[in-house]
Amino acid sequence: MRVKKDLMKILYFIQKQHFFVILFILFSLLYIFLQPSLRSSFHSFLRPQSLEHLISESKNNGHIPAQLFWEVRERYAPGTIVFEREGIDKGTILENPIRSDLISITQEHYLFLTFESQEWKSYEMLTDLNDLTSMSATLTPL
Repeated sequence: MRVKKDLMKILYFIQKQHFFVILFILFSLLYIFLQPSLRSSFHSFLRPQSLEHLISESKNNGHIPAQLFWEVRERYAPGTIVFEREGIDKGTILENPIRSDLISITQEHYLFLTFESQEWKSYEMLTDLNDLTSMSATLTPL
């Protein structure tokens, strides 16, 4: 009888350990698939579609949807964000080569955030303008 109880305790312990092992594997897989940098590696075929969706939404609505922009940016090429409380010196932006058309930034735009990854670089600023037409009127190509 004692051997049977000991055996039951051992079997219960093993079952309990399997539960924790399975739970650990499940959480590990969820982390791998939900972590932005790994997810973008696994779903690289979706990158162009998400970027095209952002562009078409921006054209159709006349403004860049902020949440969609941030989601596409993180999923397209995850990177690092640098926050400058006092603002970013606009001279340093002009010194760095950028592969797209750079716009001249006037003094009324408060530049405070830089996002940089292997394929994406963006600057974020505060402005009182809220649509692309107004922005394009005040920001001119260099």
